[in-house]
Amino acid sequence: MPGCAEQFLTFPTRQYISNNETSENIMKKIILFFIVFVHMGFQAFSQWTWQNPLPQGNSLKSVFFTDASTGYTVGNYGTIMKTIDGGTSWTILPSGTTNDLYSVYFTDPGTGYAAGDSGTILKTIDAGASWFALSSRSTTFIRSLYFTDANTGYAGGSLPFSYCGIVLKTLDAGQSWTASQIANCNLLSSVFFTDANTGYAGGSDFVYYGGVIFKTIDAGVTWTHSMIPYYCIKSVYFTGASTGYAVGSHIDSGYGIILKTIDAGNTWDILSSYTTPPLFSVYFTDSNTGYTVGELGTILKTINAGTSWTTLSSGTTTTLNSVFFTDNNTAYAVGAGGAILKTIDNGAGWTALTEGTYNSLNSVYFTRTNTGYAVGGLYNWAGGVLNQAGTILKTTDGGANWTALPGLITNLLYSVYFPDINTGYASGTSGRILKTTDAGMTWDTLSSGTLNGLNSIFFTDANTGYAVGSNSTMLKTTDGGIIWISISPGTNTEFHSVYFTDASTGYTVGYYGTIMKTIDGGTSWTILPSGTTNDLYSVYFTDPGTGYAAGDSGTILKTVNAGAIWTKLSSGTTNSLSSVYFSDANTGYISGEGGTILTTSNGGTVWTALRLPTGNKLSSIFFTDTRTGYAVGEGGTILKTTNGGGGFIESTSSSVSTLNLYPNPAIETITIAQSGSSNDQMSVLFIYGMDGCEFYHQQVKSTKTEINIRSLPKGMYFVRLIVNGKSETGKFIKD
Repeated sequence: MPGCAEQFLTFPTRQYISNNETSENIMKKIILFFIVFVHMGFQAFSQWTWQNPLPQGNSLKSVFFTDASTGYTVGNYGTIMKTIDGGTSWTILPSGTTNDLYSVYFTDPGTGYAAGDSGTILKTIDAGASWFALSSRSTTFIRSLYFTDANTGYAGGSLPFSYCGIVLKTLDAGQSWTASQIANCNLLSSVFFTDANTGYAGGSDFVYYGGVIFKTIDAGVTWTHSMIPYYCIKSVYFTGASTGYAVGSHIDSGYGIILKTIDAGNTWDILSSYTTPPLFSVYFTDSNTGYTVGELGTILKTINAGTSWTTLSSGTTTTLNSVFFTDNNTAYAVGAGGAILKTIDNGAGWTALTEGTYNSLNSVYFTRTNTGYAVGGLYNWAGGVLNQAGTILKTTDGGANWTALPGLITNLLYSVYFPDINTGYASGTSGRILKTTDAGMTWDTLSSGTLNGLNSIFFTDANTGYAVGSNSTMLKTTDGGIIWISISPGTNTEFHSVYFTDASTGYTVGYYGTIMKTIDGGTSWTILPSGTTNDLYSVYFTDPGTGYAAGDSGTILKTVNAGAIWTKLSSGTTNSLSSVYFSDANTGYISGEGGTILTTSNGGTVWTALRLPTGNKLSSIFFTDTRTGYAVGEGGTILKTTNGGGGFIESTSSSVSTLNLYPNPAIETITIAQSGSSNDQMSVLFIYGMDGCEFYHQQVKSTKTEINIRSLPKGMYFVRLIVNGKSETGKFIKD
């Protein structure tokens, strides 16, 4: 789903800015206006807030501290967070991008940089309060930043669809960047300099099937390289001019690797890594003491310059991508799902600075306004062994707190359904069906009679229920789950969702566009023409005749005649869609991959993509009323909205002038005129779409501004003008 930053358009305007102002002064004023803008309480994005994990659940790729208390971490979906109390609390900062960020680096307490996909390089000059994009003039996948002084910095990565690594360099604090392509490398993952001229870049070369470490002695003008056969290099760190370390993994086995040089990179020796999982980051606090982190929560430590390494207990199996020490004792490690760890005793003990589960969640269901359940689990391979663990969470306070319910569940759970406030069922892998009769306090395992995975469970009353899954599995119970009877659907497929409109009439959907219907309580099933071969993952009916199905490639189908005919609706996305839910006859939501939530207010005629704070897959969505909804997904993601997922909330700030927009509606240009202010007052003008996405902002110094809007799609737009910290909002329609 495109983010607001990707929708941003630049329009030619007639504007009036004083010619004698420096660009630096203008930038400072713009930043000041943005800060004021944020603190006014205006929300320019959909109101979906994190409930699990906390403070957020996007994977984190890099961490950097400017002093003992102040630190930053960046990650997926443009995530930037800051702490000013040594990690006790974290604030999510507005980055202005949804591109994944892989590296963060500060040259002083106020000035920092973040970089990532699509050549994204961001800069802050106010300690993270605001970030603005720098022009890298590249689509490079940037993975590492390093500055040798306040003005000179390097960004390492790779060109898309290319077998060349690339190093970008700036000599003017990021205002301009020059690129140097490096052959024999697909991707540069790490850049490190030992002095102003001498630097190293580690990466991978899949053409020559190995790792590569580059070296420059002329500040990046030329690079020589050392090949490391069969290994990928992820991180490079030097403790002195001659001694350095590199970590990564074996291309085939995935085992972790640690390398060391004592001759300034001329040769590299492989140190024993004890066949650990892949390693992603290395950091030394002195010439002898070093740490490296990686998959499955791996943390290794050496106190003898790498001769031997000890495995430390991290307390997590979550992948750790970056580690940073603020002194010899205190360190932070960040990783998948927003994980943040801290140690204050040289790594002997690590404390999680985040709350909640990282286990993926596949289904959510609420029995009351504030009481709900989410199920899922953990699935990974470690040492050649498949690890599974089911998860059941419960909230009784509208999601403010989610508690993991007790009991060892050895299977992933895919679906949860409660026919009443106390009685609930959950289904999952290996034919697992669980039942609770005490609102989730205890769960009993029922005998389903199958080992096939059960993807969906649905009850029409307290005793009668259905479960569907892989290998054409269909089960029915009429005694509250004591006995499950296998039903033959008459087709060979995998079913993903089942829904009944009454005691007799039900629908199930699955692979290859399969839609089936029963009108006799599941005794017999008829295949309905769906008009698609895309896999379908969810089915939902708003009344006996009107239903919806969603699945791969943005597929949305609708029927108004109880399934006899299904019509394909335009979703506006190619993302796979996982779950459909309607809060009333016309208002519906569909969640899916890439942090997708689509909404309709007219029964599916038009679907709008909402702005979300994550790109994590959202597997299930549920609304308790027309405004309050929940979405759950990968990495333990739980999001909540209390305004129906809508975006634009107008500020109640007092106005300072009369905002006049004409013509309105407009086709090609619109004039925004204000009175009560003079031409020497600097203003900032913003235009937002109905979904809260910013299409335009410009600093202006005039009582009248004409904007070319030919490139805008038709629809309604909001205008906000900020003058001296106060604002007024207007609306116009683009015809």
